[in-house]
Amino acid sequence: MEGSIIRLPEVIALKKRYKAYLYLDEAHSIGALGPNGRGVVDYFGLDPKDVDIMMGTFTKSADRLRQLSENTNYFRRRLREMGFIIYGNDDSPVVPLMLYMPAKIG
Repeated sequence: MEGSIIRLPEVIALKKRYKAYLYLDEAHSIGALGPNGRGVVDYFGLDPKDVDIMMGTFTKSADRLRQLSENTNYFRRRLREMGFIIYGNDDSPVVPLMLYMPAKIG
């Protein structure tokens, strides 16, 4: 929920090295990340077979992927132009904003 994208290639490498299982929560990335809107696995071009359990929802539609990306980029750009500090990855549709003095917002 902080707009960060997991470094999934590194996590999969660790999974294989230590013969672990991988559960990936794609609830906020299915329909929002990757060239085909299939989430973090798609974003990095990885094989979904490397993920043992994948959870996701379809609250975001892949049909809306392009518009979501354009809106997010515009929103991030305008906030930065106004001097706000933005966290998270630029490709994420989640835009975390740091507010230091909420009482002065008006």
